[in-house]
Amino acid sequence: MQGHIGDYTLTYAVSGFLRNEKTQTDYTDYSVFYDGVYGSGGNWKDNNCKSVPTCTLYSPINALAHPQQEIYGDDNFTKESNEIRLASPSTDRLRFIVGAFQEEQSHHIIQDYQIQGFSDYLAVPGWPNTIWLTNQQRVDRDVAAFTEVQFDILPNLTILGGVRPYYYDNTLKGFFGFSENYDYMTTFGAGEGASGQNCKPGQSFVNTPCVDLNKGVTGSGETHKINLTYKFDDDRLAYFTYSTGYRPGGINRNADFGPYQADYLTNYEIGFKSSWLDHRLIFNTALYDEEWNQFQFAFLGPNSLTIVKNAPSADIRGAEFQTEFRATDQLTLTGGLTLTDAKLTKAFCTDDSGVTLSDCGGPNVYSVSYAPKGTALPYTPDVKGYTTARYTFAFLDWDAHVQGSIGFQSRAHVAIRELDNSLLGSMPSYATYDLAAGVERNRLSLEIWAKNITDERGQENRGTPCTIYICASSLPGVPQAIYVVPVQPLTVGITLSQKF
Repeated sequence: MQGHIGDYTLTYAVSGFLRNEKTQTDYTDYSVFYDGVYGSGGNWKDNNCKSVPTCTLYSPINALAHPQQEIYGDDNFTKESNEIRLASPSTDRLRFIVGAFQEEQSHHIIQDYQIQGFSDYLAVPGWPNTIWLTNQQRVDRDVAAFTEVQFDILPNLTILGGVRPYYYDNTLKGFFGFSENYDYMTTFGAGEGASGQNCKPGQSFVNTPCVDLNKGVTGSGETHKINLTYKFDDDRLAYFTYSTGYRPGGINRNADFGPYQADYLTNYEIGFKSSWLDHRLIFNTALYDEEWNQFQFAFLGPNSLTIVKNAPSADIRGAEFQTEFRATDQLTLTGGLTLTDAKLTKAFCTDDSGVTLSDCGGPNVYSVSYAPKGTALPYTPDVKGYTTARYTFAFLDWDAHVQGSIGFQSRAHVAIRELDNSLLGSMPSYATYDLAAGVERNRLSLEIWAKNITDERGQENRGTPCTIYICASSLPGVPQAIYVVPVQPLTVGITLSQKF
């Protein structure tokens, strides 16, 4: 919705959505590897187990012969937001935008970990076959005000300044863990607890045996932006940007690990955008330095629950280059290159419970989660780029084209902690090659294409189905389960489309 107050423009925007996702995931590897490392299969009893005296810890009596696990997920998402802003005329020498923003997001999480035939006595009450239940409601609330002012110091020199005060309030309530009877038999204590001690008196949550998690985290602050742009002429400009950003803190699903705090990014960037040779050549470049403080990272903790912690700090330095050259009226060449150096600037370590230690003192990777100063950040290759050549020509009464592309990147890690990296390994460098040819006329087009013509098995991710030191265990007799997500393999296709 938009209106005008004199020469000023007033805009109001509202949005929202509802979404439900139902999933079923095989979790057999979890069963196999936890049994291989800890002998956990002895705890998974059949329905002949009706009390602790009849089925003791690790006893083969009443043990399930085929204790495969699967996860039934039922996730409900809602989101609503409101924004109002007032903008001055864009032709004024002094221009501004001022406004406010509100957003609320909710996520009702049900993760039902089932073993078919599991003892009703040991199952989570009200959930047949369920060894572990996560049934929680997450609500994230954000409010902010913002203002941005631009001023033309000279006709070709513009300064921009902005500030955004913010406040967030995030909560997580519900149940996670085992039943009281299972905790009593195993002495694990995750869930109701061996005597129900984890349940919060007087609190309830829909379809759960009790509430064992009800926490929130709040925070406030402000972000800033300063930009200076100098135009040499209509085709060339240089700029400098200083900006800050943040991600709000939150609550871990495992309450034993407490909340994680907001992380903050400070960015310094200098760049140059240009057009040459009567707009036949475009060349843009940027240099940046990003300081990332208390950054959030996730890992699989006890019982393979995702845990989010704050690491100390990292520095990300890099350069980006992008060019487009119309060599002839028919031939266009494009390319891009990113060079990145992203590393921890302080050592990071936690004890086995995930508590951050103030003195790393020297790594013992079997008792301390450790990442030394200088560790490369995950999923950040040092070199990444692409190049494309496209040739257009007339073919009978059609506009035709042929095109070839190359994409490449260097080696990258997938974890930050030293033990995780040693077990998972890294993703090797790779390059892919694509080809395409097609024709178009009267909004009708036909293209024949081939992606990854050399069938390169590059990797987009590596991971394990459970806690890394369990599923990637180096213990004798325990095989490793490391999953690799490859790039799209050799794929050939035909695309026929009609625009209306």
